[in-house]
Amino acid sequence: MLAAVHQPKCNQVSASDIEIYRRTGFLHLPGLIPTELISAAGAAADALPQRYPELVVRENVRIEFANEKVWKWDPVVDICPEIAAIARHPRILNVVRAIYDGREPSLFKDKLILKPPGSHGNGLHQDYTWWQGFPRTLLTVTVAIDGGTIENGCTEIYPGMHIQGLLHEPGIIMHLPDATVAGKPSQLFASNPGDVAIFNCFTPHRAGENRSSRARRQLFLTYNDGADGDLHAAHYHHMLTYRVRDLPESERANYFIR
Repeated sequence: MLAAVHQPKCNQVSASDIEIYRRTGFLHLPGLIPTELISAAGAAADALPQRYPELVVRENVRIEFANEKVWKWDPVVDICPEIAAIARHPRILNVVRAIYDGREPSLFKDKLILKPPGSHGNGLHQDYTWWQGFPRTLLTVTVAIDGGTIENGCTEIYPGMHIQGLLHEPGIIMHLPDATVAGKPSQLFASNPGDVAIFNCFTPHRAGENRSSRARRQLFLTYNDGADGDLHAAHYHHMLTYRVRDLPESERANYFIR
């Protein structure tokens, strides 16, 4: 069942909008990012394999593949100034700063999901399952480079469930069973280029496969309250650890983030 969620006008985020985010764990901001920045980021995203062919190898956990095509770059801002410009854009930082009661946001994670045609989505999960041990102030800003639709696998979010905290046993990394959200209303992040969605690290969400004939590129920028410090490097060290932990010990040394 899909629920209607308030959508504030671009550049008019108010105290009531922030209250809605805190209550629902989700906020949709249509047209927040200027068209010229979205176009530049899209062109740069397409050019990354040509810019950095040495990075496009399976041993680099920065890259994830689907159907022999790059599905994800994670991290991305360090190699793509066009995307870095969005990550530090005042329109994003001002909203996140307001959520943090005026404290500065600190970039925790930055990934670009290309989602080429025919590629997979993501099962039901809470982001914090991968970030256990880090501050609970984490939130993700999703920027639509391409529009999101049901056909191309837009994100489905379950507002209000973030207040329950972690919905599975602590200390393990797992997707949630569908029964977790049975009967709960959901909201699709159906979007146009430049739209932004913000959701809490405990807000359950998922995304379908891309059944369209075009990629669905979206940028996922995660921030923590700056009062908790700069945790970007610590997060990526942690990510490398859990990405290789199930590999045979003889293979782990071959994997890296570069």
